[in-house]
Amino acid sequence: MSDRQAILEWVNTTLRSEFRDVAHIPAKAVAKILHAMFGEDRCPLHDIMFSDDSTAAQLRNATRVLEMARRCGYNGVLEASKWAQHTDFISTLVLWRWIKASNATHPFPSNYDFSLDLRGSAAPKRPRVEPEKLTAKHTLIVVHSNERAAQETVKAVQELEESKKRLQDVLGGRPSDSDDASATASVQETCSSCHSHIQRRLAHNLERIRRLEAARAKILAAAKSKDITRLFEALDGAY
Repeated sequence: MSDRQAILEWVNTTLRSEFRDVAHIPAKAVAKILHAMFGEDRCPLHDIMFSDDSTAAQLRNATRVLEMARRCGYNGVLEASKWAQHTDFISTLVLWRWIKASNATHPFPSNYDFSLDLRGSAAPKRPRVEPEKLTAKHTLIVVHSNERAAQETVKAVQELEESKKRLQDVLGGRPSDSDDASATASVQETCSSCHSHIQRRLAHNLERIRRLEAARAKILAAAKSKDITRLFEALDGAY
């Protein structure tokens, strides 16, 4: 059996394929073999186009796979364009000789999936749930499951109301929710003769009100848009 035939048989056995010529084995197949031998760090598969067999995709795959091979020790002269166009059989055969020889020191994992429509041991992506598809019922279930966040939100709202009441008693009127600067000026004017620690407490209450009002606005906006991620972030920052 010739060297070429031995390599072709090894590839077809490994990939459970039926290639008839070493020169026409696609670069994406080589990517799976290198990934199985050298791992994700040196041979990542996220840039390999497995489902696209266009000329542009084959050229891109050839370029990426040669970069992988060189990171793993291949020092041949095969060019991506010639490999993709099947015009340099000798250099392609040299690449395959290096791959087969490397397998002696880098054996395949026993459970590796060589199918070309998958990505081997690469972790599958979790399906993304679009926020607009979440119903109000789903939102309530998720929110109520986060007991800590719900309790802290209730406590924060209660503190907001208590702070407003305390300021109302001191100022003789309700502070403006839309004009923090005017409220601060009123406190300073009313408490010009107060002790400094009282002024500091009042200033602290105003700052707390601003933070809670901002958090409340974020919570309402997230709930209205049914965006669970933003809702949890707002709940966590409410207290």
